[in-house]
Amino acid sequence: MWTHYASEHRGFVIGFDSSSDWLTSSEKGARSGFMSPRKIRYSKLRPKRHYSKLFYKSENWRYEKEWRVLFPLSECFLLDADSQLYVKEFNPSSIVSIILGCRIVKEDRIQIFKLMNRFPNAKLYRSFPNKNKFAMDIIPFDAAYHLPYFGAWRDGKYDMVPKGFK
Repeated sequence: MWTHYASEHRGFVIGFDSSSDWLTSSEKGARSGFMSPRKIRYSKLRPKRHYSKLFYKSENWRYEKEWRVLFPLSECFLLDADSQLYVKEFNPSSIVSIILGCRIVKEDRIQIFKLMNRFPNAKLYRSFPNKNKFAMDIIPFDAAYHLPYFGAWRDGKYDMVPKGFK
């Protein structure tokens, strides 16, 4: 998912507590079950029902192990009118992890460090390419803050974490 959704490893991933009230507290969702977190189904064939299309993907994407949650627009707010992007507010304590991409730029890393105190239950991690497999290793940040960032070679040295940030 890093390549497709986190800007070629330059972004970050937010991990939520799947039992958080905000994921399942939708009025409409409580009645229909529609808003509960659901695993994506992977298939060679496209589903025929319109509703089902929201929870199916090609089996080529199976490695993502994706889950989705949908909310009615009436429970969301418009973040960007040009793109018609709606978002759902959530309790900051429902965030349990933030994983930095292995190529995240220094400026974005610093912004995330500054925001961490807003998320009392969140642990910070770093991702690294596995040396032997086509996979990413996720390491607690405090155990890996001194390691160089993949792809952040600048001016003959690695761009390291600024002093004072751990």
